[in-house]
Order: sequence, then C-alpha cells, then structure tokens
Amino acid sequence: MNTKLRCDSGRVVASFDSNRKILVRRLKGSLHLLRSPRAICFDSSIIAQAEIMGCKSISVLDVETDVTYSVPFAEFLAKAVPLDRGYGRQLCLPLTYWAFSGGETWVAPAPVKQAAPEMEIAQFPLF
Repeated sequence: MNTKLRCDSGRVVASFDSNRKILVRRLKGSLHLLRSPRAICFDSSIIAQAEIMGCKSISVLDVETDVTYSVPFAEFLAKAVPLDRGYGRQLCLPLTYWAFSGGETWVAPAPVKQAAPEMEIAQFPLF
C-alpha cells in the first residue's frame, strides 16, 4: 500500500510503499537536484515521517533522464547534512552516496572560465 507524504506546506512530494518499506520520490533533475554540492534533498518532515513508518531505503526517479537513484535509509540518516536555502529545513545527501541505474545521470553544466587578458608588465624607473 502506498501512502502519500506531504511536506510542511501540505504539498505531496513523495510516497511510502509500506509493503517494501521504501520512500519513493519522482522529480525533474534539472529543477530539483541540488547543483552545489550535487545532491538530492528531502524536507526534514518527510524523512521524519518515513523513519516513523520503518523506512528501509529511498528511491528517487528522475523523470527527465529515467535514472533511478537509491540509498539505504540508514545511510541517508548517517550521512545527510542539514540545509536551508529558503525552502525550509531539508536533509541533503550528495550524489556520490547514491547508487543509480538506467538512463543518464544528470550533470551540472561546467562553469565557463574566461582567460584573463594579457597585460604588458613594465618596470617603472625608481629615480
């Protein structure tokens, strides 16, 4: 049986499969994957609800790339860091801790570096 989980604002953001004890979330990676550090975040209230329900693992499907990210719930709790960037209290786990399958992983665009203009260096006379 799937239970819909709501964040503090009341919006449904995930579901919990009580038969398999999995927290499931679907998202658009270009909008919802954190870029720096590259990570997946959950509202703290969602993680608290999942913990009460006896969650064993987390599965996140990026609907744009068909990549499914997964991590054991205990590892998420142990390694996630608190974050608040204006969307409420969240727990954030870098992508390096997630296993993934299918599709292509989302890669943040590399910053464009511009070469510094070349300058002529001149020594001014002392006297």
